[in-house]
Amino acid sequence: MTMMDSLASILRQSGHQEPEVVAKIKAYVADTFQAAVSVSVKPSAIIISAPSAALINALRLHTPQLQILLRQNPING
Repeated sequence: MTMMDSLASILRQSGHQEPEVVAKIKAYVADTFQAAVSVSVKPSAIIISAPSAALINALRLHTPQLQILLRQNPING
């Protein structure tokens, strides 16, 4: 068992779940673009990382839809 295997095991056992906002953004991107992204939530920003510049550029055009999605699921903070 590697260190990463151990960490994954600990996270599974702890009941760790990603925030609802992160799950909603990932689901939106998966449904709309059939692609996977990583999402980081910071106090004043949400950072979406994708494997290609083309996908990031397309996501910029979808900013209004993502803002509506986040208004429906505000970040508690």
